[in-house]
Amino acid sequence: MPRVYLAATFTGVLVTITLVYRWYVRPRLEGLELSTALQPLILLHCGRFIGPISLVPGVTLPTLAPEFAVPQAWGDYITAALALAAVVALRARWRSALLLVWLFSAFGIGDLVYAAVQASRFEAANHIGAMYYLLGWYVPALVVTHGAIVRMLITREPVSSMATQT
Repeated sequence: MPRVYLAATFTGVLVTITLVYRWYVRPRLEGLELSTALQPLILLHCGRFIGPISLVPGVTLPTLAPEFAVPQAWGDYITAALALAAVVALRARWRSALLLVWLFSAFGIGDLVYAAVQASRFEAANHIGAMYYLLGWYVPALVVTHGAIVRMLITREPVSSMATQT
């Protein structure tokens, strides 16, 4: 039954965050230079530094499979580090900035997909304890912003001033 509750929460929050993004956030970002518009979306992913909390006793149930928890924790931590590097590169206008954004996006999306598959495989919903709130509220925001970031990378032209520094 926890799986049903989590799926219902995730779906409702995903729809809500998608609407907030489409109605309020995207219109404000569209007028900004690509490197500037990407930054707040990527910064949200720096919160994934909290991912290793799934390894803290008492946060999750002792029955949470380490085969799920350990890769999930590392995947979140690495994604957060890549997100932070991408934002720094965008703000400093490094030539490699958009490459770092693509790397962060590819790794972060892959990590979310891998974690979802493993969560299903190990029935993590029955064992996540307090992490329910992260999965029900935070992960939908990650999904929406990853989609927005990739959409912006594909459809918007970078400004030539992005390539002024290395």
